[in-house]
Amino acid sequence: MLRLLLALSSLIIYSADTLKDPSMEKLLKNYKKQNFIAPEALDQAFHFYVNRREKEKFRKDYMAIVDFTKPSNTKRLYLLSLKEPKMESFKVSHGKGSDPDHNLVVDKMIATPRSNGTPPGFHRLAETYFGQHGLSIKMDGLEESNSTDRKRLIVMHGAKYVSWAHTGRSQGCPAVEKKHIKYLAEKLKEGGLIYHYFKPAKTKEMKSEPK
Repeated sequence: MLRLLLALSSLIIYSADTLKDPSMEKLLKNYKKQNFIAPEALDQAFHFYVNRREKEKFRKDYMAIVDFTKPSNTKRLYLLSLKEPKMESFKVSHGKGSDPDHNLVVDKMIATPRSNGTPPGFHRLAETYFGQHGLSIKMDGLEESNSTDRKRLIVMHGAKYVSWAHTGRSQGCPAVEKKHIKYLAEKLKEGGLIYHYFKPAKTKEMKSEPK
């Protein structure tokens, strides 16, 4: 019975006919027309945002989607305005444990401690701090499958191994180019929703980045 209820709750969250906010519905449709992000990823992110924004105290101006079905040499972190259909894209790393062959492609999403894997699903970007990598943003997993974010010290941070020419692997953190971390922190800290989207096989080729 519990499994059935969980399954039904997932359908409610992701069902395409449950987005009751007209302004968000319009925004979602406009983002889909741009054809940069998989429609499934957009549907899931927008429905999760609308259904949980009050409980999680999400920011009302921006959220982000990372499309981990795309290789790390593309700009696959999408910063989405929640006021107008305007997005920006950035390069972002994935964890060594999620790409053991080091071939730029995520094979699996992992949230297990000491796995060096990238955790799946929905996360809330929280407070900033200055650590080993400079300015960083702490993250909280919002699902059972990623509830170890704090324990694993999963944060968004800048890294020298992420650049226009190369994207290395992290210990599980979504690392970005150092020149972009301050900008992303301003847009996402203290309540920004970030969705780590992944599925083993893409059914439709999407463009990698906005022009």
